[in-house]
Amino acid sequence: MCKIREGEKYIVVTMIIEETEDAFEAECIEIGTASFGDTLDEARKNIIEATLCHIEALHDIGELHHFLKERKIRVKTYHTPKTAPRRRHFEVNARPDAWASQSLVPVPA
Repeated sequence: MCKIREGEKYIVVTMIIEETEDAFEAECIEIGTASFGDTLDEARKNIIEATLCHIEALHDIGELHHFLKERKIRVKTYHTPKTAPRRRHFEVNARPDAWASQSLVPVPA
């Protein structure tokens, strides 16, 4: 899980993980990264790491903001909520037995 600090820039991404015969396959829908793991937790950790690496590589070559704009991914600024966060409903086109969640991922300035 990524820790986002006050005032830090971030994006919201959707992670989908599906169990196969041999492993758990993971995909970040918005960024297009993919990974896998022997367990659900390992697949979740690996897909977040792969997504962070991809974002960092795009930043390093100066293409991050163009990439995000092209995919209509909005960069937000984190502010500590004054009240408990609300649960939000989101829909994902995935198999019914797939695990899906949204995660906040930091973005370099």
